[in-house]
Amino acid sequence: MKAQRCGFCGVDFGAQNLYSEAFADSIFSVNGLPEEFNLSVKSISKMNCEVSLYNSLGVLLFNTKIAKPTSVDESNFPYRYNLVKITSEDETFVKLKDLPRDVLILVFRMKFPGGYTIKSLVRGPYTSMNRLDYLKKLSQGIKALPESFAKEHIQLSTNKEVRLVNKAVWCAKSPHFAELFQGEFREHLANVVTVEGATKSVMEYLVAFLYTGQLPEIDDIKLICDLYRGAHRYELLDLRDACCDLLRKKINVKTVFDVLKMALLYKNDLLKISMMAFICENFEDVVKSGEWVEWMHHEPLVALEALDFLYF
Repeated sequence: MKAQRCGFCGVDFGAQNLYSEAFADSIFSVNGLPEEFNLSVKSISKMNCEVSLYNSLGVLLFNTKIAKPTSVDESNFPYRYNLVKITSEDETFVKLKDLPRDVLILVFRMKFPGGYTIKSLVRGPYTSMNRLDYLKKLSQGIKALPESFAKEHIQLSTNKEVRLVNKAVWCAKSPHFAELFQGEFREHLANVVTVEGATKSVMEYLVAFLYTGQLPEIDDIKLICDLYRGAHRYELLDLRDACCDLLRKKINVKTVFDVLKMALLYKNDLLKISMMAFICENFEDVVKSGEWVEWMHHEPLVALEALDFLYF
């Protein structure tokens, strides 16, 4: 079996050509009109093809199979298969228009002589804001707080590190602590937040993000995961989204199951589906890796979570 390429495709029904991608043996095209959605693939040889459409929660919206080419020409990819044509009269069309997070997952299973290939289009929207939008939102949040907060600081404390962060900035980004510091017992609260288990690096990136709304291109997956957990714990939603986006770009065979487990634990559907798609894309390398054996030994349900995408 040869497994390669997985992905999301963002949906914009106002666009004629939503997405296309070329591989060595096939070309995928996704086209949309206000009242119509089309999906096709061209191949170098005859095949049996199945396509499944999922939303960002992994819910199957549509599934179809085709064994004969719709047309044949003399191009480099002569065999054309028109896989999906959905119009506004179809129930599935309404589901596509209402996709959560504007994400559509296309999983192609193509059976050629001698084996089959699994491919998908992953082009989901990244959820974190750009710097300017982040700072505009931060400004709005600060203006909604008591004016005195802008002149105070909170101590972010771990066992070994103490960092100061502006109280207004922290509360504007953490709804939980904004409520605490303005609640009934606010006079009994010291301006101290204990960040349990955070390393010096986590603290530095966390504070820097609060002030700028940007994460650098961190390559350490464990560090990004630690940042994600801290962001989730303290309801720093923008930092959480930035960590999610970075993980989707930086994931590799050795770390995909750690991130998948975290996505399942925190019920992050977009991150979960991204990891499952990565496993699909790199299935042979994943199975050959020592990580696959370890996860099958200790947590087989997590390891097998992605196999829904591989079913033919």
